[in-house]
Amino acid sequence: MFRGDDAASQALASALAGQGAEVVSVTTGDVFRQVSATHYEVAPSSQADHDQLFGALGEAPLACVLHAWNVAPDAPLMAGALDAALPQGRRQAFDALICLARALGGVKRAQPLPVLVLSSDREPVLGTESVRPERALLLGPALLLPLDVPGVHCRAIDLAGSEWTPEAAPRLAASLRAEAARPDPDGVVAYRGRHRWTPTLTPQRLGADAGAGALPLREGGTYLVTGGAGGIGLTLGQWLARTARAARLVLVSRSAWPDRAQWDTLLAAKDTPAPQKERIAGIRAMEAAGAEVLLCSADVADEAQMQAVVAMARARFGAVHGVVHAAGALGTGTVFEKTAQSIEAVLRPKLEGTLVLDRVLAGAGLDFFMMCSSISTSFGSAGMADYSAANAFQDAFAKSGLARSSERVLAVGWDSWRDVGFSAAQGGDSSHAALRYAIRPQEGAEAFGRVLASGLPHVYVTRQVMPDMLRDVEALKAWLRTSGEATQSPPASAEPGAAAPVDLQALAPSEIEARIGAIWADLLGVDDIGLDDDFFALGGHSLIATRIIARIEEQFGARLSLRDLFEGPSIRQLAAKVVAQGASGARSTGQPESGAGDEDREEIEF
Repeated sequence: MFRGDDAASQALASALAGQGAEVVSVTTGDVFRQVSATHYEVAPSSQADHDQLFGALGEAPLACVLHAWNVAPDAPLMAGALDAALPQGRRQAFDALICLARALGGVKRAQPLPVLVLSSDREPVLGTESVRPERALLLGPALLLPLDVPGVHCRAIDLAGSEWTPEAAPRLAASLRAEAARPDPDGVVAYRGRHRWTPTLTPQRLGADAGAGALPLREGGTYLVTGGAGGIGLTLGQWLARTARAARLVLVSRSAWPDRAQWDTLLAAKDTPAPQKERIAGIRAMEAAGAEVLLCSADVADEAQMQAVVAMARARFGAVHGVVHAAGALGTGTVFEKTAQSIEAVLRPKLEGTLVLDRVLAGAGLDFFMMCSSISTSFGSAGMADYSAANAFQDAFAKSGLARSSERVLAVGWDSWRDVGFSAAQGGDSSHAALRYAIRPQEGAEAFGRVLASGLPHVYVTRQVMPDMLRDVEALKAWLRTSGEATQSPPASAEPGAAAPVDLQALAPSEIEARIGAIWADLLGVDDIGLDDDFFALGGHSLIATRIIARIEEQFGARLSLRDLFEGPSIRQLAAKVVAQGASGARSTGQPESGAGDEDREEIEF
């Protein structure tokens, strides 16, 4: 039990022990320290401390891991206090769970291991809570644990801070023991009083007949767009230019904008990169629609730079009336592959960037503050613990009422966009199976307007049927939860009708590569795949990965793991693992190869 030193935490540990559990307590400290036979201290952000902890616990089987570092009887968080609360919140809600996930990856398990992650006031279930957005960061690792560490079942349980008391400990202990034994797939639940709540997604038909009067736009309004050089930022900027009469647009990008005097030359040159031509064309389209455009280069998470941007906007246009925060970075790879630098690149624009924007525009009375979040916060996507966490923070911020810059704060959880955004940055072909349901730019722009008019604080936008999508994800997690070992491959019944496995030793390596290539082409919907092409760059994701692993087992009898594919995401690397199994007759270990994890890969969200 990872717990605090407060009376309620100690009472819960005692209640669990009183109900027959053998409890080992882990509290926060500066370095790893064994306080007693049943009490340890670890630094929340130290991987070495977490590894040493589980090493000290030895071979004793774990019945459950209870993580309660993010629950406390807090006073309501006031506007402006989130800035100070975020660093500790990140350490205990995100860093600590990433360290835990990595440590659990090295723990032998004879049966599925439940992990219960407690928080308080993370969700506005009743609408009376003082929401703590920094605790929403735990959702990234919690949702991804079953995908990155097969054999582990994780559930995030939110409590009301006012109910975190020593008196409530016996009842809560009984509920948590029952929760650990539940077979249902609920990954996110909440307790309020004696009731157990689960989130529900409700389809909303936001009609186009809301009318321009419902939009929080004004004639001559000034709108600041971060990520303004990206495809989504440019698309939404063009919509604002067409919709808000005489709009003034402030486009912010970390990269430098080309000198306007060179635009015609750049457009005419054959060697000018296509994205740069698209940016120039997009800005000219805004101006042709009647907008005045100010181009600024700044890091959205750098307060001094953003203060300068706002000062320039006010000097030229007088005031800022709305914000579209579309800046972000997509980081992929399992928790075992991520580095501190790659994680920081993903979290910084969405955590610090959001708070910097809110600070520098505090008191501006913006007509709206809209953040581009992700659909990944509804289910988690393999390899995206940091990205899901960053977007979950934005979702919670939109629902918290803590913004100082606007009373109309929205988080839009976008599904993948076609031809723009991260998929385009990866060279994503719109014919790929993974992009079949991706949002077209014109659809995204129209949806943006409808969501903006609705006033809803949090909306997912997708062309897919979300219940079907969530069922597919839960089926994958259910298989991983019961697989016991990360090395176990999907059941052969995943792809019915397959022939008996061939004799690996009778096949040349080139034939194995060709057959694996045919599997990839069929499931990814892509022809002419190179032996070294990256699975994720081709549109691969965890559900397709599961089917590929199942097909490989059916054809070759080789038992690979999802981790094998994540760490060797090419046909050549997978074929080498299959050949190795044929030579040794051994089952894949699923352990990283030397040097694995050094590359930062991008994955197209589905």
